[in-house]
Amino acid sequence: MTKTLSKWLAALVLALPLAGNASILQFDATLNAASEVPALSGPASATASLFYNTIANTYNLQLTASNLSGPITGAHIHGQASTAQNAGVLVGLNTSPFVFLQSGGSLLLIGNSIAAPAGLIGATNSNAAASFLAILQAGRAYINIHTGANPNGEIRGQLFQVAVVPELEVYAMLLAGLGLIGFTARRRLRA
Repeated sequence: MTKTLSKWLAALVLALPLAGNASILQFDATLNAASEVPALSGPASATASLFYNTIANTYNLQLTASNLSGPITGAHIHGQASTAQNAGVLVGLNTSPFVFLQSGGSLLLIGNSIAAPAGLIGATNSNAAASFLAILQAGRAYINIHTGANPNGEIRGQLFQVAVVPELEVYAMLLAGLGLIGFTARRRLRA
């Protein structure tokens, strides 16, 4: 009876990571003037990471920029476009629920736990959450920062998927399962 119970318990613990297999999709962009269409020159640059939680269906965004020519007049995610094309605005980043702090030529833009599609996608898109994710995964979305000196865009960068990050709970459950298997094997060796 004890052996059967141990086997079932081990199987259950090993199956838990599969059931809780939430993951975070990460999309990164490096923004600069040379990526604008048409290309510009200038010292401004930025890095951005957009994270999508596949279970909660929420997005987090972190963007830091430096050497901007002046105050931003707009910040957006545009799509659908390749690196050589321009496209319409999908997401406005310089309004609530996003928060941005600008000091001189530096900018910090943050958006945490943003629900999709509410507040993230324009109402003109049908099935907005699925279509936005598909655009991101196809590499056809870009971030554009606009300033008074460059109203059509000062810096731009294409968003590309870089990683799938398992949540910490997945690792914890996997380690618990391995620990249980080790405990059971050790107990069998003593018997």
